[in-house]
Amino acid sequence: MKIAIDCRELRGQAGGFRTYLIGLLEGLAEVDTDNEYLLYVYSPSDLEGIRIPVRSLTIDVSGGRLWSDWFYLRKHINSDNPDVVHFPANYGLVGISVPSVVTLHDCISLDSKARCASVKSEILRRYSAMMTGISITRANSVITVSNYSRDRIASRFGCDRKIVVTYEAARAKPESREVCVDPDSASTKPYLLVLASVDRRKNTSLVIQAFSQTRLAREQCRLMIVASHPAAQRLVEREANEFGVFSLIDIKSQVDDRTLQCLYSECLAFVFPSLDEGFGLPPLEAMACGAAVISSDRASMPEVLGDAALYFDPGDAVDLADKMDVLVDHEELCKSLGEAGLRRASAFSWHEIAHSTLAAYKDAVR
Repeated sequence: MKIAIDCRELRGQAGGFRTYLIGLLEGLAEVDTDNEYLLYVYSPSDLEGIRIPVRSLTIDVSGGRLWSDWFYLRKHINSDNPDVVHFPANYGLVGISVPSVVTLHDCISLDSKARCASVKSEILRRYSAMMTGISITRANSVITVSNYSRDRIASRFGCDRKIVVTYEAARAKPESREVCVDPDSASTKPYLLVLASVDRRKNTSLVIQAFSQTRLAREQCRLMIVASHPAAQRLVEREANEFGVFSLIDIKSQVDDRTLQCLYSECLAFVFPSLDEGFGLPPLEAMACGAAVISSDRASMPEVLGDAALYFDPGDAVDLADKMDVLVDHEELCKSLGEAGLRRASAFSWHEIAHSTLAAYKDAVR
């Protein structure tokens, strides 16, 4: 087969679509030497450091998102005439003449309540939601990343028979203490780790509120918060001051993949308070680094994390505070959760995901 993949999300922010796309490409590179791949990118440099299938041709479709959608990418797909085209970031294009596969990670952005902070982001969200609604009904196969997402997609679009579940997998690996000696990579005191976001669904404020109610918020343990976006940093600073724990919080604003792996590897536990996730990759990445995980009990989290996490009600700060205290007070529980997490993370493989995705491509062509 000649397989086209829209790789423009390699230019996107870390995590989410970008992590999925990198994992998929590297999985396909591992398992497939027979098929030919057309990789549509904004620039060939976007693929630097990424293993791609051996029979790959990189095609530049530079331009803004809308211009690329409606002109460059569509033009290339129709002229290159692949057997199937894969859109890995929730929506595909209309007006193309080949079978299509769309990966719809979840239905979260389709909800009218999921409004973005900026006008530009909100316009793009609405555009994406509109295109998702159109392209999912027209796609030959729809891939999603959990049974939780599958059920929601089937309920919304009525396309149960063409949905394929291919779980994501962790790409992070444990980093040794020797590697993590840089003070910018690891705290000198025990710490709990959380990734901050201004998205209310991510529930960052609850963690700060809960931390302020724990016994461990007395200098014996700190809260490490990764806040890459300036707005997220401001949110953390405001909430930390409000709950009186600003002096006990470390904020990291510039964190690359290696530093994040160090933070995962060295933390007492990783806290994931999200209210809704299609898959929820960060806690699985933390598990892959040996971290104990305290997770929300909502959405896809029990499905993905199984019995390897300590769960809490993401609407209850007291419940989370109790779970933080329990985990810090009981070293053996923390150790056993870390070991269980390593086993759980190893059960997910990009190798297997690549095989399942190839099967979806073949079904779409048929």
